[in-house]
Amino acid sequence: MYAEIGKPTANIGKMLNYNEQKVQAGTAALLYAGNFLQEKEHLSFYDKLSRFTDLNELNTRTSKNAIHIILNFHPTDNLNDDLMSNIGNDYMKRIGMGNQPYLLYRHSDTVLPHIHIVTNLIQETGKRIPTHNMGRDKSDPARRDIEIEYGLAKAADHPEEKQFFIPTLHLEKVLYGKSETKRGISNVLANVVDTYKYSSLTELNAILGLCNVYADPCKDNSRVFRNNGLLYRVLDENGNKIGKPIKASSIYFRPTLAYLEKKFQEGNILKQPHGKRIKTLIDWHFQQKPGASLADLFRSLEKEGISSVRRVNQDGRLYGITFVDHTSKTVHNGSSLGKGYSAAALSQKANKPSLTSSVRHHQDTASFQAIPIVTDPIGLQTGPQPNLSIQTENGAGGKIIEQLIGPEYNFQGPEQNNKKKRRKRPSINN
Repeated sequence: MYAEIGKPTANIGKMLNYNEQKVQAGTAALLYAGNFLQEKEHLSFYDKLSRFTDLNELNTRTSKNAIHIILNFHPTDNLNDDLMSNIGNDYMKRIGMGNQPYLLYRHSDTVLPHIHIVTNLIQETGKRIPTHNMGRDKSDPARRDIEIEYGLAKAADHPEEKQFFIPTLHLEKVLYGKSETKRGISNVLANVVDTYKYSSLTELNAILGLCNVYADPCKDNSRVFRNNGLLYRVLDENGNKIGKPIKASSIYFRPTLAYLEKKFQEGNILKQPHGKRIKTLIDWHFQQKPGASLADLFRSLEKEGISSVRRVNQDGRLYGITFVDHTSKTVHNGSSLGKGYSAAALSQKANKPSLTSSVRHHQDTASFQAIPIVTDPIGLQTGPQPNLSIQTENGAGGKIIEQLIGPEYNFQGPEQNNKKKRRKRPSINN
C-alpha cells in the first residue's frame, strides 16, 4: 500500500464535488461516511458539505482546513469493498483522525485499486489538526502496520519502486455529442489541473489535448483576452475547436487564468528534478538503438508512461515536442530539457546511422526522409500522420549532415614521409 497525502486546501467543496462527479459518472462509489449524523445512503451532497463547513466555521483563522488522501494498492491485492472500507477506517484511526468526519470513495478509473479520503482538519474544539510531517510521523508507520495486518503488498522505501503503487490516470477523451460538454471538460480539468506540474499554458494544453480539451485565451483583440479571461473548448479528432466554449469562471473550482498562473510558478520549480528521468530514457534508447526512428523512440517512451506530444507545421515538419510524464505527473518541453532534446536535435539523432552502417559512403546528403510517425497507444494524434523530413541547403547544413552520416571514426595510419629521397652522389674517389 502507498499513501498520498495532498496539501491542505481551503476548498473542501472542490474535493467533494470531484468525488461526487466520479460517482455520478459510474467510476467511483461511496464506501463509508465516518462520523456523520446519517448513514451514507441518506446523505445528500449538501448534507456532506455542511458537516465539514460547520466544523470549519469554528476556526475562521485557519484557511487551509481540508485535506485529500489517496490509498493506493497493488494489483495483486485481493480487495472487496468491505475490506477496503475497513482498511480506510483503520488508517484514519492510526493517523489520529478517526474522530473527524470523513468520506471513503473507491475509484475504478485506473488499473490499480485505490481509495480517496475526503476530510477536514478542524476539530470540534475548534483546534486545527497539525499536518507538518504527517506522512513521516503518522502515515508511514500506519501504512507499514496495515500492510502486515491485512497481508497487503508492501510499498518499497525507494521512490522509484513506489511508482508501481501509484495509479496512472486514464485520461478519458471528451467526445463532442456523446457526453455533456461542461461535465466532460470539468472532469478532465479536475484530473489534470492540480495533479500535474507544468509551467505554461502550452504545457497544460499538451496534457489537455490528450483528452480533446483546449484552454483558449482567444485572440489578442478579443474581449476575453483583454479581460485576462480563459475559455475551455472541445477539440475534434483533427484538433479543431468544436462546440460551445465554456468559461473558466463557470467551472466549479474556477480554473481561471489567474489561478493557472500560480500553478505555472509552482510547477516550474516542482517539475525540475523529474526532467532527468526523461533525458536518461532518451539517451538510453539511442545508446541501445543508434539511429532508431522517432516513432520507435515515442513507442519506447510510451511504455515508460511518457506521452510525446508533437507539434507539426503545415508542411508536415516537426518543430516541437512536449513530454508528458504520467508517472511523475510532470510536463517538459523538449528544448527546456537541454539542447540535445529539442525536436531538431532528436530528429538528427533519429536519422543518424549506427556505427555498423556508418562506414558506408553516402552520395546524396542534401535531404533524406524520416520514417512517418504513427499514432501512439494513448492517441496523441488521430488521423493521417505526415512524413517528417529534414532538409538542408548546400553549405553549413550539408556539412552537418555529412558529419552525421559519414564514417564515425576515420582512422589513419602513421604519417608517411613525403620528402623526396635524396640521391646518393657518386664518390669523387671513384
